[in-house]
Formats: sequence, C-alpha cells, structure tokens
Amino acid sequence: MITPDEPGSHTRGMPLRRRLLISSLLGAVPLILLGAILLVIYYRDARENVLDQNLALARVGATYVRGWVEGNLRTLHTLAGANETVTGSIAEKQTLVERQLRLQEDWESLFIVGPRGEVIATTDRQLIGGNVAERPYFSQSRQTNAPVVTNLLASLGTGNPVVIFSYPIMREGRFAGVVGAVVPSRELTVSFQQLDLPDETIIALLGSDHRLIARTDTPESRIGEQVYGSEDPFIFSGRAGRIVATSPFTGERMLVGYMPVRGTPWTLVIATPLVMVLAPVSRTLALFLALTFIVLVLTIIWSLYSAGYLSRQIAGLAAGAREIGLGNFQTRVQGHGGPELEQLAQSINMMAANLAVIDRLKADLLSMVSHELKTPLTTIRGTLEMLTAGVISPDDPRTVDLLRMAERQALRLQDQIENLLSAAREEAGALEVAPRAVPVSAIVQAAVVQFADPARERGLALTVEMPEELRVRAEAPKVALALNNLIDNAIKFTETGGITVRVTRDDGQAIIAVTDTGMGLTPEVRSHLFERFYQAESLLTRRAGGSGLGLYIVRAVAEAHGGRAFAESAGPGKGSTFGFTLPLAE
Repeated sequence: MITPDEPGSHTRGMPLRRRLLISSLLGAVPLILLGAILLVIYYRDARENVLDQNLALARVGATYVRGWVEGNLRTLHTLAGANETVTGSIAEKQTLVERQLRLQEDWESLFIVGPRGEVIATTDRQLIGGNVAERPYFSQSRQTNAPVVTNLLASLGTGNPVVIFSYPIMREGRFAGVVGAVVPSRELTVSFQQLDLPDETIIALLGSDHRLIARTDTPESRIGEQVYGSEDPFIFSGRAGRIVATSPFTGERMLVGYMPVRGTPWTLVIATPLVMVLAPVSRTLALFLALTFIVLVLTIIWSLYSAGYLSRQIAGLAAGAREIGLGNFQTRVQGHGGPELEQLAQSINMMAANLAVIDRLKADLLSMVSHELKTPLTTIRGTLEMLTAGVISPDDPRTVDLLRMAERQALRLQDQIENLLSAAREEAGALEVAPRAVPVSAIVQAAVVQFADPARERGLALTVEMPEELRVRAEAPKVALALNNLIDNAIKFTETGGITVRVTRDDGQAIIAVTDTGMGLTPEVRSHLFERFYQAESLLTRRAGGSGLGLYIVRAVAEAHGGRAFAESAGPGKGSTFGFTLPLAE
C-alpha cells in the first residue's frame, strides 16, 4: 500500500486552480474574436456605405456642374447668334460684350474672336488686337464647330486660374470666329458651397490634364496643381466609380466617389477622410476593449474564487480518501459546491462503508475459518492420541467408530479447504472446469454416504429421489463439492424432519436439488444467499458454524459448467430447497 509519504504517492500535472483559470480565459477568447469580427464587419459596412453615398453625391454634383456649364453655354449661344456679333461693327461688338459682362457677375471677361483668331472685342481692352489662334478652345471650336469647355488655364489678362467657355460663330454655315467667356475657378468653388454635403466631405473638380480646377478645402494658391496618384487610371477613366485613394494634398486616405461631367473634360470627386469612418469604429472599439477588460477581470476573479473553493473541497475529499486508504474506515467526507462533488462524497462514503463491511467480514472470516479448521483437526488429533496412547486398543469395537468419525472430519476439513481455494480462484477469475460425461448417481450416492452419519446423529432422514439415471457433462470433484455444501447446510439448519436429494431433468439440464424441512427463508435473505461470506443470521452462524462460502461456491461451480444456482422457500419455518443445474451429456 502506498502512503502519502512514500515515493509514487504524489501526482504531477497542472494544479486545478491554474487549469480552471486558463480554461476560463480560453473561454473568453471566442467572445473577443466574435467582437473583433463584428468590429471588422461594422467598419466594412460603414466604409461601403460612405463609398456608396459619395458616389451618389458625385452623380448629383456632376449633374449640378453640368447644369451650370450648360447655362453659361446657352448665354454664349445667344451672343453668338446676335446681329451685333454676326454683322455688327467692331464698336457694336464691343458694346455688346461690355453690356453682357455687366449681367454676368461670375464672369471675369467676355470676348469675340474673328475667324483667324484675332481678338475683335473684349472687356479686357488690353487684349484687343491680340491673337488666340493657338489657344486650345479656339482651335477645337474651329475644327468641330461645337462649343468647347477647357481645363484650367491662366487668364491672359490677370493670370488667375480660369476656365474658358467658347461658342462658335457661324455665318451662312461657315466658321466666323468664337464668342468666349472667361470664368474664374473660384466661382466653381463658391457654387459648390450651395450643395448640401455631410460634414468633412470634400468636393473637387479635376481636369483631364490631372490638374485641380476647384476644391472646397484647398487654398486658391494650390489651384492648378497637378494631381498624380496610383488611383488616376480609375478616376480619369471617364466612368463613374468609387475607390479608396490617398489625397495628394494631405496624404490622408480618402473614401472617394467620382463622376465625369458630361460635355466637359472634367471629373467631379466627392471624398470623405477615412478617419471619419474610423472615428465611430474607434469609439466602439474603445467601448468593446473596456467591456472586454471588465469581463476578463470578472472572469479572473470568479475563476480564482471558484478554483480556490473547488480546490479546498477536493482537498477535503482527498484528505478523507487518504484516511480511508490508511484503514480508518469510519471516516466520512462532506461534499459541497454542486451535485458532482456531492455525488463524489457519497461515493467515497459508500466505499468507506463497504470497506468497513469487508474489513469486518475479513475478521469474521478469520474467526470462522480458524474455528472450522480447528474443530475437525481437534477431533482427528484426539482420535490419534487415544489410539497411540493405548487408551483404546485396536481390537476395541469402538475403534472403528472413532476412525469413521476422524474420516468424516478429514473430509469436512478437505471440503473447507477446497471451498477457500475455489472462492479464491473465482475471485481471480481462474475457476476452470474440465467437464466430461459422468453419471449423476455416483456423485449423489457418494455425498449421501458421507453425510449419512451426521444426519442420523441429528435425527434426520436423508433420502434420495432419482427416477432415472442421468449423465452430465461436468467435473465430478467440483460438482461433489457443491452438492456436499448443500447437504451440509441442510443438516446444519434443520432441527427435525428430513432431507431429500432430488435429481430431475428439464430442457436439456439436470437439476440437482436438496430439500429440507428446516427454518425456511425470507425473500430478503433469499436475494443475498449466493453472495460471498453471506450468512442469514449471525446467531445461527455461531450455532451452526460455517464460513459463508458454501452457497457462493455452489453458484460459482454451477455457472462454470454453464448452469445456474437457485434457492426456493415458502417462507420462514416452511423449509427450503437449494439446488443447481448442469448440462446433460449427449
């Protein structure tokens, strides 16, 4: 037996407290992962919503800019068809442009150019007589006979960033020059402010030459700067779209929706800083991290408390189990903290109670065995001493009776030893039989002869009922041992009447039964009779003797042969029948 102080008594492994703490923390991991996944989904959805919103705003903005452009072109169309423009004198043309400029507050200047690019009339008089034949708007209008909207240019008069609208003058179907309006780019910026845009949302107008025409959050000094980036192929593709791009002005990541302005070389861009989307996500993340921290702290506190509580409970159970292991079978433990620990405590207490019973049975067994072995040995020794001492001479008629009594005691001693050996083999699962065809009558007659004198001494009739000769497949010595145990018990527990050994057959089985007229059995006693060391009443045990192994051996022998043992009784004082079955030999 290993005691707590001996090598091998200590176990290794992670302590329960640490194991429960780690398990609790690992249990929080899915919650953290779920929160992280939800945050990612929330961020992605918010980003997609802003991108979709900006694309929709870009469509609205592009429509607004297109309307503004068309308004300016309609005015130029009217001027290009006026009589003063087509057939009027230079003075009439000059008067026309000056009068019209006073009506167009957002224009910087207005000019009329002849078919060869010569400036005929303009509100900026210093340009009169100049030539604009090389300017893109003039050459494009002359080639296409259609209105032209330019990218950002520098004003010839002021040098300010402007865009120019030009409309061809047609005389009898032939190109006769252009009417043009110079519009400062800041007018576009001012007009953008009329759009109802979300906070921090930026609107910009880019030319096809990748130069900035207007932007709501950019100083005028940066208007006209080149806009280059890896996203340019998308933004300047001539198609609407949305993209996450880096601002060339601030370096921020922007959520961009873009839309080309029909009839112009321009692209309208609506952009929102990505940080504006991340701000609510960051707030949610901070809240999530705070809640996660609180949950983890509470989890750790609860885990430490639970682990400590369980450790103390288990330590108490372990201490009680050690006491029981040391032989203190009266020790009882208490389990608190849930049905599992309570069941464990009940199991330990049940084990202790069973061990106490076994310990008591062991002591009783030693006492009974010593008595059962001592009694026949005393008889045999007394007989031999009387013979060797000459107390009784060999010729004395009583000598035969003494020798027969000594023989019976020797056989009884042999049966007791065989019972102990058979019980040990049955417990170890090593009770084996070597069956062969044997006649039942030989086994029964030998048993009856062996117990005839003890039965007669108690005034009991021992009879046999065997209507026919039966042969069984069995190992004769073990069957004889089982039958001897039944007859021996019947003699011990029968005061008056008789004992009958009956052999019958039923369904391929031989039934060997011993019926007595003794004390009978109660149902409760009958259910335990074939258990090891069980005896019906300690009083009867002390009176009649026995080790409590007889019926246990009967059951073991019967089952080893493929049969069964049984006990029947009509009740206390009405006798009983014990028996077993064996397979018949073919």
